[in-house]
Amino acid sequence: MSFMLAAAITACGSGDTPVDVSTNPLLLPFVGTWDATVLTIRSVADTSIVVDLLENGVSYITIYDSGNYQSTIAFGNAPFTEFGSLNVTSGVLTLKPNSGDPITRAYEFTSANIVRLDGPTDWDFNLDELDDPALLFMVMERR
Repeated sequence: MSFMLAAAITACGSGDTPVDVSTNPLLLPFVGTWDATVLTIRSVADTSIVVDLLENGVSYITIYDSGNYQSTIAFGNAPFTEFGSLNVTSGVLTLKPNSGDPITRAYEFTSANIVRLDGPTDWDFNLDELDDPALLFMVMERR
């Protein structure tokens, strides 16, 4: 499962052409390194079930002006790093991992250094090895 913006937050190797800030000025506000301060996944079937992914972990992403990114989420000593590219339109951020399906998130800047992301995802809440529909919510703060 991919996480990022984490937010976390992956396409040079997939044949996609990187998008730089000169061709997409909407990318410019995202350039930099961002730390997740909130990263939760809520069950669609039972909205009272919420997993806090930062309870025992960290998540951060670096977005380059080329439109590429590097995202890391770590639980204990087990980091997972993803590389790819992203596309930004008004209110929508799409992460394109080098391996995996694109991830689309709605975004809103609450200040120049804080962005909120949300969107659909999947998560195995009952540990039956089948992913269930879920909603991801993330707040990222620029370093």
